Amino acid sequence: MIIRFILICLCVCISFSVNTEAVFGASSDFVVRTLIGDDTEPPTVPGTPTATPVATTQIDLVWATSTDNYLLSGYHVFRDSVLIATTTAGNYSDVGLTPSTTYTYFVTAFDSFSNESASSSPVATTTLSSTTPPSASDDEESGVQQGSQSSLRLMRLEVIPERDSVTIRYETGGYTRTIIQWGKTISYELGSLAERSFSKMHETRIVGLVPGTRYTFSIEGENNRGQKDVFTESTFTTLPLDDTFPPGNVRDLRAQREGDDVVLSWKNPADADFAKVRVLRSTRFYPSDLADGWVVYEHDGETARDAGVATQGSVIYYTVFSYDELGNVSSGAVVAVRVVDGVLTPVIVPTETVNPIALSLSDIVFTQGGERLTPQGDRIRVNGAESMTLSLSYERVPEHLKTILVTLTDSVDAQKTFSFLLRVNDTRTAYVATVAPLGISGDFPFRVSVFDYETTQVGYVGGVVESHIAYLGDDTFTQNEKDTQRAPAYILHMVTSYVFWFIILLIMLLILARRVMKRTL
Repeated sequence: MIIRFILICLCVCISFSVNTEAVFGASSDFVVRTLIGDDTEPPTVPGTPTATPVATTQIDLVWATSTDNYLLSGYHVFRDSVLIATTTAGNYSDVGLTPSTTYTYFVTAFDSFSNESASSSPVATTTLSSTTPPSASDDEESGVQQGSQSSLRLMRLEVIPERDSVTIRYETGGYTRTIIQWGKTISYELGSLAERSFSKMHETRIVGLVPGTRYTFSIEGENNRGQKDVFTESTFTTLPLDDTFPPGNVRDLRAQREGDDVVLSWKNPADADFAKVRVLRSTRFYPSDLADGWVVYEHDGETARDAGVATQGSVIYYTVFSYDELGNVSSGAVVAVRVVDGVLTPVIVPTETVNPIALSLSDIVFTQGGERLTPQGDRIRVNGAESMTLSLSYERVPEHLKTILVTLTDSVDAQKTFSFLLRVNDTRTAYVATVAPLGISGDFPFRVSVFDYETTQVGYVGGVVESHIAYLGDDTFTQNEKDTQRAPAYILHMVTSYVFWFIILLIMLLILARRVMKRTL
């Protein structure tokens, strides 16, 4: 009663719409309606139902929908003045009826305050008899003569497999009630689903399947005259388990000033399933998740223009997240700039020596190819041809901390840096980032910095990533490093070593062919 009293006294309906303005931002509009007091106004009267006998035991009803001053909740369906169903749709199939019997129907509408409309005009119709000839409409739609089994034809079939389920949509030539059976063999040992009512449009969803598995299924049907047949026997394969591995971050993220605009550029990751990037901007600190900041750009390009933000003294933070085709998201590459005397300068990450969290290199886990790499002192050796993953245990740093930033310094030009975030994973067990292959041999100094909500560094650890690109014949590399690059290196070796002899052989064959042609002539 208390809940009902509150609802009656104050009912608030909020409609929320988001209007995205180009690619440079978003704004939200809110419309609020407040209802004070009791709602005593019933919905409008539904339209007179149209009753169609589609089988000896089924009548389909459809009616024009009602409206309400506040919130329409649904409809009551009456057969021979007895309530038989409550529905939110504007149609209903009444099944389990008696052949050759007349039934009378009417419908009422009700709202969320249990106000009920007046009854629609009644309508009466008679179910088909067991000797009723085929429906002309069924046969005309199929383009065949009456008396045939036209309704026992499959007009359209669509099978949509997912990881652990499948949706089967199909259309029949007339009103049909179907049964779907499925299994891993033609015995259909796993189950079956039977429809309750006759229809022309059908949809069945089967759940509880095994990912990456082939199944066999059949569709059998009965039309509204009791005729039965098998529509189809076919197979489908469920999708494999999702790729939950995030794509690599973008590389070479740079920011330049053009007038009052900031122009960003980067290189997208080489992941085969790369889909797009989302660029976010903030004036507080690096955006740490997909909703933390102003959307500057979202597509699959490698440049973006942020208009009118490069004003004197402004500090601007950007994060670029990359997506794969399954929606997995990278940890985010970052860049920050400041406008000083009309010049865009990078924001330097602070290097305080105070380290209250006392991080060490052993806290940072480096993995490649599923194997954990072991640091040697302050150095960690990686295969420069493979992507690597960095992670920090979720329990290692306080939960309230805002940002964990990793900065790599270029092995050739110490003025060039590449920064990215460690982002908490779905299971909240670690902060993780995937780094694209470094691509060259060399030493890449790195620093992991932890910041609080006041953007003050409260922990750090540094070291050097030794990137090595393995070549055939170089015994300083591990077997795993060699195997990773053996195929491309071998191809290069074959091309450079044998191209000369291939050309000589080709010349000799041409000379021999010319002599043979002269003798023939």
